[in-house]
Amino acid sequence: GLAEEATTPLGGVFGIGFERRESVTGYDNAPNKYYNNFPKILKNENIIDTVAYSLSLMDDNSSILFGSVDKNGYKGDLVTFPMINMYPTAVSNPATLSLTIQGVGAKQASQCNFETFMSVKYPVLLDSGSTLISAPSLISDKMAAFVGATWSEADGIYVFECPDKKKLLDTTFTFDFGDIDIGVGLADLILPPQDDSNTCAFAILRGDNEFILGDSFLKSTYVVYDLDNYLISMGKINDDTNSSNNDFVSIPKDGHIPGAKIATAEPWKTYDSFTVTSDIYASSKTKCPNTPTVITSVAKNANIKSNTDVIEKKPVRLVTKIETVSKTNYSTVKVCPTGKPGN
Repeated sequence: GLAEEATTPLGGVFGIGFERRESVTGYDNAPNKYYNNFPKILKNENIIDTVAYSLSLMDDNSSILFGSVDKNGYKGDLVTFPMINMYPTAVSNPATLSLTIQGVGAKQASQCNFETFMSVKYPVLLDSGSTLISAPSLISDKMAAFVGATWSEADGIYVFECPDKKKLLDTTFTFDFGDIDIGVGLADLILPPQDDSNTCAFAILRGDNEFILGDSFLKSTYVVYDLDNYLISMGKINDDTNSSNNDFVSIPKDGHIPGAKIATAEPWKTYDSFTVTSDIYASSKTKCPNTPTVITSVAKNANIKSNTDVIEKKPVRLVTKIETVSKTNYSTVKVCPTGKPGN
């Protein structure tokens, strides 16, 4: 719906994440205490059974459903994963909307060009408050190199010659979660120039150790966040949907969405070096018999040694961080790694 009035000067933030991570300090008349946010009120008033909602981001037909799932909103399986606790020494339950990714790669199928960038389990945040994707530099550099993009210190982003239509349609980046993989086309990872040049920006940001999948990923994904049961369900977006009330299924108290599959992949537990020990495109290469399978190991990330190293040296972020990544000719985007959709 459309909100026509507000009681605070803050705008653009709905506040539907974990209550303990809502902003309650730092502005005029701040309550300095936690409050029941919108989905929590819906549950308290018995409008929904659990604090959960499904999100579908598309260019012209986005939606958010509280307490229910649109069966027509996704294609194929809807798979339910456990959220992961990235800060076990600080909190007993997950504090961010994060789950486990176990592989990233890219392909140009018509040319039988496949490359796996990592095949190790790693925590990844699904954040609708971030416009783009932010990946550790060891991974983002490889993703950029696949399309011929290089890092521009002047612009603070990867740049390359704007690809032609054939390359746009033929190039897909794959995000492997074990029980499901989500493909994101190159067309969704392009920031066009704001001048007459033919230089585009590649919409992958260099991160530190954080892996954040923002709107450019979520546009290809149907996501269900269950904050009561610490679950995230994902399916491949159905961009040809024409749903009615008959397609909506309530999310029960136990979080077991009717028809959804329970993930079998083991969740992330400890930080490991970014390595490639398996080929996420092995089955696809059967159509390309002359394509070799190359398994290599990439350099260790010296900044990650263990869970303790990350937890003790990098405090939990409890406030929104907004970064402008484009300094000159490209559209300004936001990165808000707070784990709160809608920021």
